[in-house]
Amino acid sequence: TGRSPHNELGQDSAICVDSKDAANWRAALQSIFDCSLEYVRREIRLRPPGLGERWVEVSAQASFSSEGLVVGVTGLLTDITEKRLRANALAAERAQLEIVAENLGDVIWMSDFEKTEMVYVNRAYESVWGKTCSSLLENPSS
Repeated sequence: TGRSPHNELGQDSAICVDSKDAANWRAALQSIFDCSLEYVRREIRLRPPGLGERWVEVSAQASFSSEGLVVGVTGLLTDITEKRLRANALAAERAQLEIVAENLGDVIWMSDFEKTEMVYVNRAYESVWGKTCSSLLENPSS
């Protein structure tokens, strides 16, 4: 978070949580304190001062007293910002390729090596072969 552990102890855990994720994070923590969950894992955005948006994977686990009451929560934050950026870039590239593939007049398809499972077929298949794409995806030998 860009803050020292000393500054974090006893503070609201959602202080740097992006407003888009704050309600979800508070609900997850509340489920721990209500004893409806013992463990939570979420991916949330943080906005620590001076660091911009950071994505973190948060894992939190409750500690219970002998009476079954929550006496503490232990958490781990893993910075996954680079992972999220790569995944978003890959999704954008895939979307661009799908636009191209869907607007070609030629049939484009992908299958496993043995051609027993179809992974993708563009809409041109329907106009060229007169069959639905879903029929080919469900039965590659059709």
